[in-house]
Parts: sequence; structure tokens; C-alpha cells
Amino acid sequence: MRRLFYIMMLALAVVATACKKEKAPEDITPKLYGEWHCEPDSFSADVYVAFNADGSFDLYQLIGEGRYRYYAGSWYVKGKTLSGIYADESAWGSDYTVALPDVDTITLTATNGSEEVMTYRRCEIPASVKEESTTMRSSTDAEMQRPWF
Repeated sequence: MRRLFYIMMLALAVVATACKKEKAPEDITPKLYGEWHCEPDSFSADVYVAFNADGSFDLYQLIGEGRYRYYAGSWYVKGKTLSGIYADESAWGSDYTVALPDVDTITLTATNGSEEVMTYRRCEIPASVKEESTTMRSSTDAEMQRPWF
């Protein structure tokens, strides 16, 4: 009888340790909140973006000479994938895999097969960029350059 008791206790211990819950993946969303500037060597435009806590974004993009173009929309993260939609309800050109090497750096890698990689550093968007930008009503306007996302 004692032997049966010890065998049952051992079986219970094995079952209890085998039923550990897996740790839920870390939610990276709050780490993206704030204003960011694209490192010049990682993209052929000057780009600033603000990921706001309410799920909206503000994007300022300068390609070539002229004024920054302003785009707005919404963004979300699922796992480690960043996705978004412009204010005109058109989807970004790609989703992005997010890497966070440190608290002041994010690296975005396009998942659309282009293998485009962009590195952003935490940086306040200059007031001059915000004030002098041209608001774009559509991300698909034929007369404009393709937006950053």
C-alpha cells in the first residue's frame, strides 16, 4: 500500500511539473510609442514617424527636395509584426517585422519580399517639419511618390 502511495505521489509530481504554462510573448506595442527618425543610410528619404498610444500614426516624409509630406492613419502590432492603414483606408505597402535592439532603436524589416530594412532612432520631430509639411489626402494619389510604409 505504501508503495502504491509513493508511486502515485511521484506520478502527481511528474504531471504537475509537465503542466507549466508557457510564458505569453511580450507585448512590444508600448515600446513603439513616441517619435522616431529614420537613419539616413537605411532609406532613400528623410522620414519621421510618431506612433501614438491611441493607435494612430503621423508620418512626415521628404523625398528629394521640397516640403515634407504628411500622412496619417492607424497602426497595430500582432506578435512582432507592425501593420497599418492610411487615413484613406489603404493598407501600407508592407507589414514589418520589428526588432528592438535597445530602447531608442527600432529596426523594421519589410515582409513583402523586398527585404527592405529601416532603422529608426528615438527623436523628437522638429516643429519646422510639422509646420511646413503638406497634408496628403490619399496614399494612392498618382502624382505623388509612394509613401514610406
